[in-house]
Amino acid sequence: MMQPARPPDALHRHQPALQQKYFRALQHAPRSRPRTAQIYAAAAAPAAVLPTWLTPSAKKYRFMTSNKRMVYTAVQPSDSGYTVVITLPAESLPEGRSPKLHWGLYRTSPTWIHPPEAIPNDSWRDDATGAMRSHMHYDQQKDLWHLELKVPRHMAPVLLGFVLWYPESNQFEGSPAGRHFAVPIGMSPGTPSPLGPTLVATGNAAQPQEVPCTLNFAVFSRHATEMSLCLMRADGSGYLEVMLDPYTNRTGDVWHIQLSGLKVLQVAHVVKL
Repeated sequence: MMQPARPPDALHRHQPALQQKYFRALQHAPRSRPRTAQIYAAAAAPAAVLPTWLTPSAKKYRFMTSNKRMVYTAVQPSDSGYTVVITLPAESLPEGRSPKLHWGLYRTSPTWIHPPEAIPNDSWRDDATGAMRSHMHYDQQKDLWHLELKVPRHMAPVLLGFVLWYPESNQFEGSPAGRHFAVPIGMSPGTPSPLGPTLVATGNAAQPQEVPCTLNFAVFSRHATEMSLCLMRADGSGYLEVMLDPYTNRTGDVWHIQLSGLKVLQVAHVVKL
C-alpha cells in the first residue's frame, strides 16, 4: 500500500489560465472544503438529455453550476478516439441566453491543449485566457443546447476543463466552488476504496509484460489541496503526469483515479502532492 508523504505547509495551486480571469473576484471568498465528490459518475440523466446512440461503454457525468443549472456530459470511446457530448436543457436558461463552451484540454500544465481534430468549425481562441470558445447548438425538438467534441485517442488520458460563457452579458458560469468543470477522457474518476493501487481487470497478451490492465489508485490525505498521479516506464523511457481534479477525483479525504490500458509489469508510479 502506498504511504503518501505529508504535504508541505504551503501548497500553491497552478490552475489553467481559464480560471485566472473568470475567478479572480472569488480568490478571497471563503471556501468550505467539500467532503464528497461533486460529480456523479455514470449518473442517471433524463432520457431526452443525452443522445440515444451512446453505448453502454460511455461514461456519463452531470454537473451542477453556481446557478444550480445541470450540465450533462458523456464520453463515448471508439477505435479512433473519444466523442465528448455536452448538453444543457434550455428551460433552465433565462430567455435570450445563447451559451458558448469556454474550454480546453489539459493534464497538469497551466497551458490549454487544443488539438486541431478536437476543435469544432465554429470556434475561436480567447486571447485573454488561452481557452477555446465554441458555439453550442440549439435543438428545438428537445429544447436543449448541445455540443460534440472529438478527442483523438493518442491524447488520452486527458481532462476536458470547461465553463459556460454567455456573450450577451460577458458572464461565465462554472462550479459553485468557483472553478471549471473537469471531464475525464480515457480514464475514470475511480473509487475511494480500497486504498493504494488495486488491479481491477486484466486483458490478454502472449507475454506477461504485455498484458493490459485497469488499475484503481486511491490515496488518503487529510491536508492535500492538490494531487497528481505520475506514471513512469520501468526502463525510464517515458513519463506521464495526470492532475487529479478536487471534485471529480476526491471523496472526503481520499483522492482516486482509474486508468485502463496500463502494463503493470512495465510501469512504476508515484503520487505528487
